[in-house]
Amino acid sequence: MKPVYRQTGFTLTELLVGTAIGLLLISAAISTYLHTRKIEMHARIDVQLLETALFALNEVADDLRQTGYWGRHADGSRIVRDSAGTVRCRATLVTTWALQLRPSFSGSDNSYNPACPADSYVADTDTLTLRYVVAAQPDKEYLQLFTDRRWGYLHATEHPDSTGLTDPQNYRLVVHGYFISDDTPAGSKGLRRWTLGKHGQLRNELVIDGISDLQLLYGATDASGNIRWQPEPFAEAMAVSISVTASTYTGGRLRQRELNRVVRIRNRPS
Repeated sequence: MKPVYRQTGFTLTELLVGTAIGLLLISAAISTYLHTRKIEMHARIDVQLLETALFALNEVADDLRQTGYWGRHADGSRIVRDSAGTVRCRATLVTTWALQLRPSFSGSDNSYNPACPADSYVADTDTLTLRYVVAAQPDKEYLQLFTDRRWGYLHATEHPDSTGLTDPQNYRLVVHGYFISDDTPAGSKGLRRWTLGKHGQLRNELVIDGISDLQLLYGATDASGNIRWQPEPFAEAMAVSISVTASTYTGGRLRQRELNRVVRIRNRPS
């Protein structure tokens, strides 16, 4: 007599329970994956904001460390400006503002200070203008300084006159006027600056986009040895506190990163 085998399998209830458990596991896995991706995206955005803010902060801070450097000395009052010619910003004459050598820096508190038109300035942000020189060969296309350790003069020639100078050297004049603008290729706010270029013309150049705020404080040591800070620049300032904010919108939410640094003004008249 042949044995009888009974076929067994899943009941409908068991199949439904198993399917439900499987769907719950898949749903949990997808939720974990999406949450991880969201964390990674936010982390990547935070890193990008940090890099943007750090770049802008370093640019302003490095420039600020050089302000007031006049080649062989640090005293702008010993520089003759008569033969410098004129400086223009588009059609606007801005010679007095551009060639303000002492103090070598100027700025504003939540207002616009550069003499150039403020057509893209973001309200309630600070501005900062810095002036100094870098070593360069004489070139008639640029505004330059020819100086020794006692005095010097601004010029725009290929053959500066050394009469009355002892071992003079030639330097190119740098003028940078920083401000926050809403005119950037990315359509966001960014850090821009007016830069002195060829033939005494100032050009508007983008430093980096993604910067929404620039705030500055100027400090000097008082009689008690404490640093006194104020929002407007003043001649006795020995240090500048720089604050930059990088911003972006993601998922309809504003994300920001602020960085701060205190920079000592190194080039002071003796």
